[in-house]
Amino acid sequence: MLQQLLVMGASGHPRRAGRSRADSRSRIDCGPGCGSVSGAGFSLMEVLIASGLIVSLAAGVARLTAASIEAVRASGDQTTALLLAVWKMEQLRSLTWSRDPADASPRSDLVTDLSRDPPGPGGVGLRASPADSLDRSAPGYADYLNAAGAWVGAGATAPPGASFVRRWSVRPSPLAPDDLLALDVVVAPLPVFERAGASPVAPNTPGVVWLGSLTGRR
Repeated sequence: MLQQLLVMGASGHPRRAGRSRADSRSRIDCGPGCGSVSGAGFSLMEVLIASGLIVSLAAGVARLTAASIEAVRASGDQTTALLLAVWKMEQLRSLTWSRDPADASPRSDLVTDLSRDPPGPGGVGLRASPADSLDRSAPGYADYLNAAGAWVGAGATAPPGASFVRRWSVRPSPLAPDDLLALDVVVAPLPVFERAGASPVAPNTPGVVWLGSLTGRR
C-alpha cells in the first residue's frame, strides 16, 4: 500500500516511476540539440547562396552605373558641342554681307578673325574657305575649346587643355554665287577628329554636331 502511494502523483493518478525516467531521458536526448547540426547546415547554405546573389547583383549594378555615367557624359558633350556650333554660326551670320543702299554695290567682311576670342582684325572674315576646311584645322577656319566650352586657342594642332575642335567653311552657293553663301560649322570632341586624321568626318558620326546655313546679302 505504501509503495502505491509513493508512485502516485500530485493529481492522485498512479504512474510508473520507470516510465518517468525513460521519458526524461527521451526529452534530453531529443531536445533542441537534435536539430542544431541540420539547422546550422541550412543556415550556411543560405548564406552562401545569398552571398553569390549579392556578388552577381553588385557586378550588374556596377556595369549599369558605368554605362549610365558614360551616357550622361556623352549627352553633356553633345549639348556642349551643339551650343558651340550655334555660337560660331551666329558669329558668321553677324559679319557684314550686304549691299550698299546707295548703289547696290556688295559689302563683305573679309578681315575679321573668328578663330580668336574675342574676334578681331587680321582674319579671313567671309572669304571662301579651303575645300577641306572641315577635315583639317585650316588657319582662320578653326579653333579649340576646353571641356567647359571656353576658347583655348587656334592653329593646325590642338593646344594644351583642348577638349573640343570647332571648324567652319564658307562657300559661295552655286544658286547665286555673288549673293548667297553656304556656311557650315562642325564641332566634336578632340578624340573624334584625332581618330579620323585627314579623313572626312561624316555628319552622323557619334559625338559630332554639324550645322549648315545659307545667308544672302542683306
